[in-house]
Formats: sequence, C-alpha cells, structure tokens
Amino acid sequence: MDIFEIGADNKLKFIKTKRLFNADYPPQREISDAEKEAILADEKLIRMVKTEFKPFEFANDESVKPVKLQISLDNSVPVEEGYIAFPEDNTIEIKGKKFDLTGMRRHVEWMFGRPIPKVEEETSNEEDIKEEKVEENK
Repeated sequence: MDIFEIGADNKLKFIKTKRLFNADYPPQREISDAEKEAILADEKLIRMVKTEFKPFEFANDESVKPVKLQISLDNSVPVEEGYIAFPEDNTIEIKGKKFDLTGMRRHVEWMFGRPIPKVEEETSNEEDIKEEKVEENK
C-alpha cells in the first residue's frame, strides 16, 4: 500500500510503501469464561486436540519426525506421553529453522466447542449393505 500526503497546494506527496499483513487463517477466537465452562462440561464437544506438525520442506527427510502437539481448552489437563504442549509463542524450531504455528493454533481454537466427529467403522457399513441386499433378494 502506498501512503500519500495531501500538500497545501492540494497535490499528493508520496510518503512510503507499506505491506499489509496477509494471513490464510481465521482471526483469534475470544472464548468467554462462561463459554469455556459450557464446553468443558459437555463430553460430546471438542475440548482437546492432538495433532502432528512436519514442515513441508522436510517432507522427504526421514531424519525429521513429525512433532506431536497437544492443545487443550483446559490448561490443567496433563500433556499425554509422546506429545508436547503447543508452544505459547506459536513457534517451533526444527533443524535450526523456526516455524510459525499461529495458523494451526487459530484453526484449533475454532474447533473447540464443536461436536466430536463420530467414527464410523467401514466393516459395519459393509455388513449393513450386504444384509440389505440379502433382504431385497428375498
């Protein structure tokens, strides 16, 4: 963005060019204490997320293992074995290079309070379909 100033002669004078911040993630979520309590009280809602992070530039590097991260709406929940707490400053260093995890944190924050997805077993669905076909053939 170019910044100009209008002079006394009513002409524009160039001041400087400034780049605006661009992000591909949602804004920070503000969760009230009441909302937080309601989410934590309902076991059917997402209250904790465990995920992995491996930078794309190290995708083919076998020596770089994915970092297992855990973030919880309730700070008193202990971090499970094999995971690390999501960094407070949203940065993680891998092979001497720092990576910004702000986008990941923001996506996770917006997951809190949503219903926990149901895990459907494929085998039971296949069995149901087979049973329906058998009944149709009768």
